[in-house]
Amino acid sequence: MDLPSSPLQDVTSHLADPCVIARVELLRVPHAWLCRVTDRDGAEGIAPGSSRLSLFTSLFKQQAEVAVGLDARRVRALSDAMWRHKSSYKFGLPTRVCIAAVEMACLDLVGQKSGKSIGDIAGGRRRDEVDLYLSHTGRHTSAEEEVALFAPRVEATGCRAIKYKVGGRMSRNADAAPGRSEAVTQALRKAVPNAELWADANGSYDADHAIEVSRMLADYGVAVFEEPCPFDDLDETKRVAEAIDMTVAGGEQDHAWPTFRQMIGDRVVDLLQPDAHYVGGLDRSLAVAGAANRAGLRVTPHSPKSGPEGVSLLHVASLVDDVAAFHEWSVHPEPNADWYAPRFAIRDGRLTVPNGPGLGLTYDPDVLARAEVVVTRSHT
Repeated sequence: MDLPSSPLQDVTSHLADPCVIARVELLRVPHAWLCRVTDRDGAEGIAPGSSRLSLFTSLFKQQAEVAVGLDARRVRALSDAMWRHKSSYKFGLPTRVCIAAVEMACLDLVGQKSGKSIGDIAGGRRRDEVDLYLSHTGRHTSAEEEVALFAPRVEATGCRAIKYKVGGRMSRNADAAPGRSEAVTQALRKAVPNAELWADANGSYDADHAIEVSRMLADYGVAVFEEPCPFDDLDETKRVAEAIDMTVAGGEQDHAWPTFRQMIGDRVVDLLQPDAHYVGGLDRSLAVAGAANRAGLRVTPHSPKSGPEGVSLLHVASLVDDVAAFHEWSVHPEPNADWYAPRFAIRDGRLTVPNGPGLGLTYDPDVLARAEVVVTRSHT
C-alpha cells in the first residue's frame, strides 16, 4: 500500500508554471543549517534543516543532484526521485533528513512565488496558535538541576506541560544514574505542581520493566510515557500500551510508511509522534498524521528544538485535525534570535504559527551572504 495522500504532495494548482529547480545549496549559518533552492526564474525558497545534516553532507549531495531540473511543485514525485537516486533508500532515516530539507525549501519556494503560506497551500490551518510543552533532551542533570532548568521557564513562558527524561536511553533497563528517574519525577512534580508531566524513556526498558516504571510515574501523576521500549520493537511497545492506563507515545525515530502503517493499524501507541525532519518533510508528515487520525489516533509532531528548526512542527501541528493538547518546544531559549523573523516568543504557553509566504520565515540578508556554502549543485 502506497503512502496516503496529503494536501502538499502536489501543489501545481497554486502556480500555473513549473518551478524548475536550477540550484540546491546547503548553507551553514551560526546556530543553524539551511537548504536554499533556486529556480530558473531566480526565485528562492529557504528551509531550516535538521542539525543532524552536519553528519550527512555527502548524502545531501546525492539528493541535490537529482533535485536539480525537477519541478518544485510536484513535491511527492520530487521526494520519491531523491529516495531512489543512487540507491539512497539504503541509508534510511539519514536520507529522509536530507530529503526533508530540500522538500521544505521547495514548498517555501512555491509559497514565495504564489504569495501563499503553507497553511493556505495546504487548504487552511485548523489552528493559528500551538500550545507547547517544554522539552529537555539531557540525562546528565540531577533532580535539582532539572528543577532549576524547568521552573523558571515554566514561569516565564506560561507553558502548562513539560517533558523530561527517564531511564538511560536504549539502556536495557538501566537508569542514567541510580534512582535518578524517580528523584527527577518527584522533584518536578513538587516544583511545577500544575504542569502536565511527560516522561521520555528513549527506549530504555523492556516491556516488563517499563510497566513497573509506569507505576512509579503514575504515583506522581505523569500523563504521557514516551518510547518506553526500543523504538523498533513494536511488539514490546504495544504490550506496554495495552497494559497501562497512561498514554504511550512514539514514532519519532520512524521514517518508513509500512512501519507507521503497522503502528497505526495495530494500535502500538496511543499518541503518534512523526518528526518532519526524520520522516522526509511536510508532505509525508501530513500523510502519516492523516492516516493516524482516520484510524482514531491522535498526533503530536516531534521536534525538541527552538527557533527556525522547529517551524516544521508548528506547521504540522496547525494542519492536523486531531492533535494532542501540547506540542514540543525546547526548554532552552534560542541562543541567537537576531538573524531571522518572526521571533518565536512564547506567550501564555503558546506560539503563533508563522503566516507569511511559504514557511513564513525571513532571514537577515547579511547573514545569508556570509553563510558557508557546504554543498551546491546546479546545472553546468
